[in-house]
Parts: sequence; C-alpha cells; structure tokens
Amino acid sequence: NTSQRLFLDFIDEPAGSARRTRAGVYESHDLADARTNRSAKLVLLDVRYSRDPYTTRGGDFLGEAQWAWLEATLRASKADVHLIVSGLQVLPHRRPFGEGWFRFPSARARLLELLLRLRVRAPVILSGDVHYAELLEATCTRGDAEARLVEITSSGLTHAFGHRHVDGGAFDLPGPPSQFSLIESAAQGVLGYWLMRWAQIAMPFRYRRRAGGGAAQYHLGLNFGEVSVAWGEQPAGAVTIRIRDGHGNSAHAAAFALSDLGAAAGPEESAEAADAGHWTCRGRRADPSDAHVRARLCLFLAPIALGLLGPTVGPVLAACACAAARRRRARRRDARAKAD
Repeated sequence: NTSQRLFLDFIDEPAGSARRTRAGVYESHDLADARTNRSAKLVLLDVRYSRDPYTTRGGDFLGEAQWAWLEATLRASKADVHLIVSGLQVLPHRRPFGEGWFRFPSARARLLELLLRLRVRAPVILSGDVHYAELLEATCTRGDAEARLVEITSSGLTHAFGHRHVDGGAFDLPGPPSQFSLIESAAQGVLGYWLMRWAQIAMPFRYRRRAGGGAAQYHLGLNFGEVSVAWGEQPAGAVTIRIRDGHGNSAHAAAFALSDLGAAAGPEESAEAADAGHWTCRGRRADPSDAHVRARLCLFLAPIALGLLGPTVGPVLAACACAAARRRRARRRDARAKAD
C-alpha cells in the first residue's frame, strides 16, 4: 500500500482518482485520433500487487477485483486497437527459469481466453522485464476458428544483456572499447552476452517471430519499443510493432492488418459457447513438453560446464551425452503425443 501511494504521488495522480482506492495501480486510457474519429485503448495491468507467491499451485497475477475490472473495461470498449500492457511477458510458455505469465499457466490461459472470447479488436500486448527485446506471435485455434495474438517486449532503456555501464561512459557489446582489458571486459558482461546468445539457440523460444529471411526478431542491446497505427479507410488499418536500438535505429519490425489481430470481428461469445471449447494458442511450432524443455536446458548448460571444468573432460562429455539423449527422447515423446 505504501509503494502504491508513493508511485501514484510520483506520477501526480489526482487525490480523488479511483486508482487510489484500488488494490493495485491498474488503469486504462483512451487515445483518440480527432481526424479519423478512431481510437486506441491503453490498458495498464498491475501484475505485482495481487500476485500469489510463485510456489502457489494454480496461482494468479491480477486478483479477482482486477479481473472483473479488466473484463468490464474490454467489454465496454469501442476502440479500434487495444494495447494490453503487462510488466511480465505473456505469450512465452514453459520457460525453465525467470518470471512471466508462464509461471501461472491457468492465469495465462484465462487472459488469452478473455481477449479472444470478448473478440477484443486488434489486441497488441506490450511487455518488458527480460533485459532484451523481441517480437512474439501466437496462432490460436478453436475448432475451425483461428486468431492471431502479437506481443512486443522492450527491455530496457538503461540495462540489457548486450550493454553495460562503465566508469566514464557506456558501451554496447560485443566489442568494448580497447582501453578495457580482457578481464575487465569479461567482468562488464561480455561473458553474459555470449551466454545469452547461446541461450537463444539452445532454448525453445517457440513464440518468437522470425523475419522473412528466417532471422529471429530479438535484440540484446539497449532498446525501446514502438507501436504505430495507420488507420486507413474504415474498417481497414494496420499496426506496426517495432524494436529500436539505443540509437533509435530500427532493429526489427512487423506489420499487421487490424482485422488480422485477435478473433474475427463479431458479437461477444456467450459463456455457453466459451465453455463448449477453449482456445488453444501455440507459437511457430507446438509447445514443447516439460521433458523437451529440460533436455534443452541440459543442452544449454553442457558447454558452460565444459568451460568451468576445464581439464575434467570425462564428466563434461557424460553431461553432453546425457543432454543429447534426453533431447532425443523428448523429441520422440513429443512426436508420439502429437500423433495421438
């Protein structure tokens, strides 16, 4: 409660604001374009105030009061675009460590189901927290119906895996200024940078978008995100999500027609229709099993163990063989599950 009061004081929230009476700092704002009479709604979620401990089975991020507010806000909205802001990533699923909505799968499914069941127009998820930037996309299906959800993660303006502050300035990695020794450069984060690069290869980042040439759309240096809307003629329009680097240059971008985002336009689904079948969302490929994620984690850790153990090659080779074997078994298990 003290943190909430200090935060709202800092952003000059009026004394009579409803935000000062809520359990959390969540809020929404309408961003209108007077020239076209069209608008975007900015929905700011609070994923901290009511969050359950991560050890809670079936835990939640928002709390029932915020869930009720969110559903009422989205149901009443007439906006053409909806920007859903979450401090933690929403789409990534079954990551072996870190924070995100994957820590509470039932809450994640509830949020995605809400966006699709209410047929929220052109939802775009904005997130941060992970100290790098990426563009994410999910294909959601239920029976013959199909929908698309996108997310842009920007993190951060001052700290990132590909950037470190040093005395007298800062530098982007790799390639620190020549005045730094090898040890100093490593201490400033070069090792962390390359470990993160290896993680991008070894771990199953299934929801990350890939550009036309197949390049993964992520950026490890300082960055910020940009969302721009071109209204066009009613009911057309397009939204572009873009990652810009610390110098403002475009690093990655993706454009979507407004009609291609979220579930197809139409009336809100009834509770009976929603109960008849839930939406299932997946990334570029089907979500990996827990065994597959553990196998990938072994693959990620094996070369790190090799570097740490040095001459002790035997255990390292055994660890690599174990990682490869677990990965093969996980692939076979996933293939059987998909066939079933």
